[in-house]
Amino acid sequence: MEREEARKEPHNSHTRSLTSLADLHLLRVRQQGELLLVIGPPTANASILVRALSCSDDLPLSPASHLDYGLVGHDNAHRPTFFPSAGRDNLRNLRSQVVYMDDRDVHFASLSLEATLRPAAEAKTPEHRQDGSTRRQWADRLVRGVVDALGLAHALQTPVGSPLVRGLSGGERKRASLAEALLARAAVLLLDGPFNGLDSSTAVGMLEYLRAWATDGRRSVVVTTPHCADALYDQFDKVLVLDSRGRQVFFGRTQDAQPYFEQRGFSRRVDLGEGTAEFLVGCIEGRHNDVDLERRWALSPQRKQLLHELDETYPATYPLDTCADPLFAALHDEKSTFTPRSSHYTVSFGRQVALLTRRQYALIRAELPSYTTKTVVNLLLSVTVGTLFFRLPATTEHAFTRGSLLLLSIMFNAYLSLAELGKTIEGRDIVKRQGDYGLFSASALAVARVLGDLPLIGVQCALFGTITYLLAGLQPTLKAFATYLVFVYATALNLSCLFRMVAAFSPNFEGAIRFCGVALNVLVMYAGYFIPTPSMRPWLKWVHYVVDPISYSYEVRLSLSLSFPAHALLGS
Repeated sequence: MEREEARKEPHNSHTRSLTSLADLHLLRVRQQGELLLVIGPPTANASILVRALSCSDDLPLSPASHLDYGLVGHDNAHRPTFFPSAGRDNLRNLRSQVVYMDDRDVHFASLSLEATLRPAAEAKTPEHRQDGSTRRQWADRLVRGVVDALGLAHALQTPVGSPLVRGLSGGERKRASLAEALLARAAVLLLDGPFNGLDSSTAVGMLEYLRAWATDGRRSVVVTTPHCADALYDQFDKVLVLDSRGRQVFFGRTQDAQPYFEQRGFSRRVDLGEGTAEFLVGCIEGRHNDVDLERRWALSPQRKQLLHELDETYPATYPLDTCADPLFAALHDEKSTFTPRSSHYTVSFGRQVALLTRRQYALIRAELPSYTTKTVVNLLLSVTVGTLFFRLPATTEHAFTRGSLLLLSIMFNAYLSLAELGKTIEGRDIVKRQGDYGLFSASALAVARVLGDLPLIGVQCALFGTITYLLAGLQPTLKAFATYLVFVYATALNLSCLFRMVAAFSPNFEGAIRFCGVALNVLVMYAGYFIPTPSMRPWLKWVHYVVDPISYSYEVRLSLSLSFPAHALLGS
């Protein structure tokens, strides 16, 4: 069993308190405003431990483990559900107060740093602000304070970038990830490899800011890193040392760790420049002494003192009614009027959609060259297709050819929608992370993406449809032309949402593109052109009538297009 305590003073001056962390083989007590370092050999899997402490849904705890947050069970740190399980209280949800930042630094690469951070700050803006500022002013001040402290003020208009897209440097991108985590305003911050890619001076400066952030807000910070120089090690209050099996062999103040291991026969090689953290890991790695170190720790006076503090001192010092309950009251007071009390989000669903829609259009502007290229290709193909079907005679002799043109105009925009697969797969980690941070829900992002698609797909369908329709000489009436555009537009939107849904449920891009390719071919085959409706197998005819949007669009367009005048029918 292990516990960690943290208190936080939010901007509206409500006092927040939170206690966390417990595991079957780990014993810890953390006080307010402390920084904890978790180290061990590579096989100790310290990163997995830190991730597990965040109550990640995809890394469930075993039934033998115990984890609580300020005497509040770890079930309350999961996302709220419609039907809470035993022991979970949605009104005491802590999901957004336990934030875990991994070491991958995944962001929308083409978005600027400001466009990345500002929506996060606005999504965490409390409903009641005692200083009387507007939401935008409050968010601007929050973003400016974080980026100035992390040395990113010069890069606000720079794309975040990625290994494939030019933008921020690796160290700046790491600090951008930390900035987003800080904007979540959590009570417990769990960091995996926050110093990767940073030079020593930048890492020390960042850790000094984290110390001030934790002390001023009475929060807790847990860090695991593969390399920790003495300048960084000295900034931490406590250290947790794991053996190669991931079991605890020491927990205490950082200045007590080296003497503890020296009393057990180890010596630090100061003459070779060995750092303290390197010495602690070297006492375990490759020595095959895990069982002995664990046994010695179990019999040590430090562990007995820890048990006493855990069982007696801690519950008396931080009772539930004076620590955790004020946190829940502060969280409820921050929520927007239309945000459910059981939700771990701060702003309402409608405001989330508005913020994400604005970010979606910023993303479109950032990727404008690719959309311009797509538009040019669209124009060239529309002229090509229109030329191939130029001035089709209004006779039954060319009825089948008209069907080909109508199906092709629908299929063209449908296949263009397949481009959404890669973007959706790429953004899944971002969606999950921001959901865990309590920023945006996946459903709000889905709506925002549709709203972002409306003008893009509209322009795409209007360009291709208008040029093709006029060159082919289809029904020269406004009613027929408007119906043609509306159904092509609706089908493209429908299939775009279908592909996004498949991408959301697929494990990877290969599986998504494989399923969508097969599904789209099936929908086209059962649209009524390649296989006439009377010739369809009875056990598959439901595809045509139930799940195929292409079939309805094709039938409507075909019925209007084949409305020939009587003299044309008689002539043929």
